[in-house]
Amino acid sequence: MWSWLRFFKKYNFTITFLILSIFCLWLFIYNSEIHKAYFFKISSFIVSPFNKLSSNISYYFSLKKENEELFIENLILNDRLHNSMNVKCISVSDSTFLIPDSLKNLYSFYSSRLISMTIHESKNYAIIEKGRRDGISENSGIFTPNGILGIVSSVSDRYSLLKTYMHPDVKISAAINNNYVGIAQWDGKHIGTGEIVNVPFTIKINLGDTIFTSTYSTFFPPNIPIGVVTSKYFNPDNQSMTYKFNYLENLYNVYFVYVVKFIDNDQIMQLNQNR
Repeated sequence: MWSWLRFFKKYNFTITFLILSIFCLWLFIYNSEIHKAYFFKISSFIVSPFNKLSSNISYYFSLKKENEELFIENLILNDRLHNSMNVKCISVSDSTFLIPDSLKNLYSFYSSRLISMTIHESKNYAIIEKGRRDGISENSGIFTPNGILGIVSSVSDRYSLLKTYMHPDVKISAAINNNYVGIAQWDGKHIGTGEIVNVPFTIKINLGDTIFTSTYSTFFPPNIPIGVVTSKYFNPDNQSMTYKFNYLENLYNVYFVYVVKFIDNDQIMQLNQNR
């Protein structure tokens, strides 16, 4: 005990200087969005191998869940051999999402395992174990058999950093019954809760309706589930409606993901114009 006291007494100025320096550096990074993004990007890729090791251990003790995900993945891969990709949405009764033949040749699909993810931050990220050498690129969409998960923001050779749907920058073009309704985004407050604001009265949306990606989405093919409408309220300022919904993908139960990337953005724009 006395040795510790003597140590702190001898080096108290050095210890104080280091603590204040670290605190100042933290303030500098935390209050600068640019430096904060670079710091998170670098630190994420540095700790990714360690997160992968921890992930492998947790997967070993949850083999049942992993086998279920592998079974779903095999169904998707087998179905991809046919003329269209038809995936059962297990979170919505009697609901499927279908990528039509006319759109399928505009996308590349990859499967990957999720390594780590944040949930309780104001800006939430995740890391998958595939990167540039596997064909992944920035602005690729990430989804699961349940629905959308996020968008790739940074890529290294072996790993990809993505913004989950619980990030204020992730805004998805949404539709109900193939009719465009607006932009789906996280409400910024609650886990797994999103909203669509400024919806005109002419668009009929009922509680319990499922929201899908629209044909105007720049990240996802159309008809991939986003969430289910849970509530609505009137905005007197602009005479429009706001709809709250629950995302279909539960971030606590994600093991495997699917990455979708546009093959030719010019073809996508031309297709949307023709619609």
